[in-house]
Amino acid sequence: LQPARGHYGAGDPEVIQETFRQVRDCGIDFLILDHTNGMNNDHGRIEANIKSIFDHAEAAPRLCIAIGGALWHAKNRDLHQREADDVWTRYAQRNSYFRWKGKPLLVVYADRKWDWDDDRFTVRWATGHATPDMPWGWVFQMPTPVNGEVMGVMPGWDRARFGDSRPPIPRAGGQHYREAWMRAIEHRPEMVVITSWDDWAEETAIADAKDWVDDSGKSASDWYRRLTRGYIRFLRE
Repeated sequence: LQPARGHYGAGDPEVIQETFRQVRDCGIDFLILDHTNGMNNDHGRIEANIKSIFDHAEAAPRLCIAIGGALWHAKNRDLHQREADDVWTRYAQRNSYFRWKGKPLLVVYADRKWDWDDDRFTVRWATGHATPDMPWGWVFQMPTPVNGEVMGVMPGWDRARFGDSRPPIPRAGGQHYREAWMRAIEHRPEMVVITSWDDWAEETAIADAKDWVDDSGKSASDWYRRLTRGYIRFLRE
């Protein structure tokens, strides 16, 4: 997949401001920043990007963070707690941090067998392929899991480039995305989580891309943004 703007850095202030503008235009309330591979992953570049995003945040959209690599990868509970402490100290006190159920939202991508909690946060556990027991997730099959609080929608998914043998979820010109949104509108959960804004690696992005085509097969770089804006407005009516 090729982003419409070409290659870019997620921490670039101009990119951040344009992303925020487009996100607001869609009606999206908050973004979950993916820090699930560890706070110092990629030689600190991901942390630097997250800091830049928070530093340039405006009133909307709000921001929150997903962690979990210290549990699923390092299997280190103490390290995980230090990461949660870092989120609390560096970000959760900012006005731009998203609050859910009265507290800053912290998404934890890991197996719930760890039975970890932190009462400073509203903690929600996430998994790769969401299930009814773990409705917060990254990949949403049909039918979309629902627990009354959250449902997930995504345009498609494909990890073949990483050697993943699991069948991809084709976009079908936006049909998968539309079916997911119609289920969300039918069930009216408290929150709809979209995977994702710009995860080009796993091909779940809805940001503008040179590759997108609409359901008639015509090139439409903003196709998924248009769909998102329309469904969010319909959901709120």
